[in-house]
Amino acid sequence: MGQTIFTTNFVHFKNETYSAIWLRIVLSDYEGDRTASKLFRQNAIFKTSIGPASITPEKEELYDRYKTGIPFQPSQTSPG
Repeated sequence: MGQTIFTTNFVHFKNETYSAIWLRIVLSDYEGDRTASKLFRQNAIFKTSIGPASITPEKEELYDRYKTGIPFQPSQTSPG
C-alpha cells in the first residue's frame, strides 16, 4: 500500500457481490436525477464527517482483522 493506488473490480455488500464502476465527476457541477435522489434518501441514515485522521485501538483492531484475510504483507501502521 504505502504510496500506491489500488482499485477493485467488485464490491461485496450485504452478502451480495456487485461490479464496481469507477467514475470521476466534478461534484460542484453534479445535478443528479431520480435515481440519485432515491439513493440519497436511502442513504440519509449515514453520517459523513471530515476531520483529522486518527488511529484508535478500535481502528487498529479492525486493521488487524483485515490483515488476516489478505494474501500479501500490508504496511504497518505509521507512528504518530
